[in-house]
Amino acid sequence: MSANVKIFVEGPTDKTIIEKLTKEASLKAKIHKCKGKRNINSAINKIVIDPLPYPPQPDEPTTILIFRDRDGGETQESICKSINDNLKNKINTSERIPPIQHQTYSNIYKFYYKDIYLTTILHISERQGLSELKEYIDEFSNAEIEDYILAGALEDRIISRFSIENESRCEFDQNIVKKMIVSELPLLLKEHGVNPQQKDILSAYMFATRFLYIKRSDDEKCFISILMDRIIKHGNHKEVFASIIEALEMAVNSPELSEVIV
Repeated sequence: MSANVKIFVEGPTDKTIIEKLTKEASLKAKIHKCKGKRNINSAINKIVIDPLPYPPQPDEPTTILIFRDRDGGETQESICKSINDNLKNKINTSERIPPIQHQTYSNIYKFYYKDIYLTTILHISERQGLSELKEYIDEFSNAEIEDYILAGALEDRIISRFSIENESRCEFDQNIVKKMIVSELPLLLKEHGVNPQQKDILSAYMFATRFLYIKRSDDEKCFISILMDRIIKHGNHKEVFASIIEALEMAVNSPELSEVIV
C-alpha cells in the first residue's frame, strides 16, 4: 500500500481489526484512530486536506479509506452525504460528486474529487447473518465492526480453541461455552431489562472463555487481538471480513477502480 493511502477508523477495536487484516495481506498504511465517528471529518481535514499541495499534483494522488459504523437512525445515504459534504466544503467546490456504489458489496462507496486528485473509499459496517443470535440481532441498535468479529468468533472451531485452554481448569467444553455466550448470559441481561448489544455479546464471550483468568488481561485490545489472530489462523477470515478486505484492496489499486465499480 503506497504512502499516500490513509485509513481512518472510529476507535481501538476498529484499529486492531484493520491492523490485523492489513498485516495478513502484507499491506502497509497509516491507520488513524479518530475517537468516534464525530471526529472523522475533522481528522481527515487536518491530516489530509489541509496539507494537500497547491496547485494539486497529478503525480501525487491521495486515497482516503474510511471505516464507519452505522448508528441507529443513520442510513448509508446519510453517511455518504456527511462525508461528501465535508470534503466538498473543505475543498470549496460546487461540483456534483455522487457516490459510486460497489457492484458486489453494497456497503462500499467511492468518491473521486478530480480537481485535487483525491479518491475517497467509504466502508460502512453492516449486520452479519448471525443465526446463533437470532433472538437478539433485531434489537441491536447499530451496525458495528463488532458484527464482523462476532461472525468469526462464534465459529465452533474458534470457540474450541478457548475450550481447550479451559480443560485443565474446569469442565467447560465448546458447547457449554457457546451456550453461555449466545444464550445464557444475554438472556440474563434481557431479564433485567437490557437489550444485549454487540459489545455485550463480546463481553459474554470474554466471561465464558475465562479470558481474564487465563490471559490475565482486562485490556479490550488484547482480547480483540487474540480473537483476530485465531480467526485468521483457524477460521474463515476471508469470508467473514470480505467487504473490509475488498475496501483495503481497492485503496491499494486506486484510482483504477473500473473493474470493481459500476
